[in-house]
Amino acid sequence: MADVFISYAEDNRAIAEQLGNEIPRFGYSTWLYHRDSIPGLLHLDTTRREIEAASVVLVIVSRASLHSDFVFLEILQAVTLHKHLLPVLIDVTHRDIEGEKPKWATAIGFSVGVSWGDGHAATVKISKGLDILMRGHAPRDYTGANDRRKRPAASAAPLLPRVPQAPQAALQPFQTNLMQPQINCRFDN
Repeated sequence: MADVFISYAEDNRAIAEQLGNEIPRFGYSTWLYHRDSIPGLLHLDTTRREIEAASVVLVIVSRASLHSDFVFLEILQAVTLHKHLLPVLIDVTHRDIEGEKPKWATAIGFSVGVSWGDGHAATVKISKGLDILMRGHAPRDYTGANDRRKRPAASAAPLLPRVPQAPQAALQPFQTNLMQPQINCRFDN
């Protein structure tokens, strides 16, 4: 079981793989479907178990993932399980997400995202976000965008509470529709 579950569309597999290899250098284990899933097990059972075990769900948000049912299901599972979401934006903005996938905006709209741009710089920002989300405080060498001074060790007080529980009334229509798939079969002679 990993610290960070990485959710991604197949088109973003190379970036997911890069993150899956770089994040462990900062002390956090990662889980990627194509690398870590066990053949023969059900996809939804596997991803739910891994999301449940992870502390953070890192979601690669791109044009491709906005059209991926699996990425949406993984986001829904993360929200339902009250997991921290860490969006990595690739050529999309929060406004794009609101316009194309309002349900996603509800789930991840309040999480500060990281724009991919330069992969290494984004990975360093992701590691600092993981330090805060997983340890409950900023690392000693953390500096914010407007604060170029080193923070003293005494200021390592918790910065973030756990993710608040999503209103069940808001999630109910999504859960009902997702948990009861519609299968339409047609037999022509």
